[in-house]
Amino acid sequence: VPEVISAGQPPLPPPESLTVDILSGSEVLVSWRPPSLADHSGFKLRLAPLSDTGESVRSLGLRNSSLRLGDLKPGATYQIQISTVLGDMESQAAVAANFTTRPNPVGRFIVWFRNSTTLNMLWQPPHPAGFYTDYAVSLQPQDADISELLVPREGSPPGPSKAWCQAGST
Repeated sequence: VPEVISAGQPPLPPPESLTVDILSGSEVLVSWRPPSLADHSGFKLRLAPLSDTGESVRSLGLRNSSLRLGDLKPGATYQIQISTVLGDMESQAAVAANFTTRPNPVGRFIVWFRNSTTLNMLWQPPHPAGFYTDYAVSLQPQDADISELLVPREGSPPGPSKAWCQAGST
C-alpha cells in the first residue's frame, strides 16, 4: 500500500484531465493523463458509490491511464478519485469526478390513440429497476400543449405507469 508523501518531500501532483464516458447502465470508460511535470510508476483509483447501492468502495492499483469499469448499478451515482503513485508514495491530491450511469429503459410500452388529439401511454418499470426518480416522456413533433412530461416513480417496487398527451388547438 503506497504511503502518502510526508513533509519535506516535494508533493507528487495528481493526474490531469479526468474523463468519464458512460457506456451503458453498468459500464463506464475512465481515462486521464499522467501529471505532466512529475515521474510516476502508476495510479490508484478509488470508486465510491454515492447512491445507496449496497456496494463497497473499490480501490485499484493501475499502471495504465485508462480503464473500463463494469458491474455498476444502472442509474446509480458514483465518485471516482485517481491519485498518482511513485514507488511507495501516493499524491495527497487526487483528480476526482462524479458520474451517474444510465438507468435501464422501461419495459413494455403501449400507446393508444384515443382520438386525433389525444394519446394514452402505459409502460412497465425497468427490470432490474436500478436507480431513478422519474420517467421522462416526450412527444415528437413538439406540437402538443404538453410535449415533455416528468412522471414520478410510484411505489416500491414500482408498478406500471401511465401518462397522456393532448394536442393543442393551434
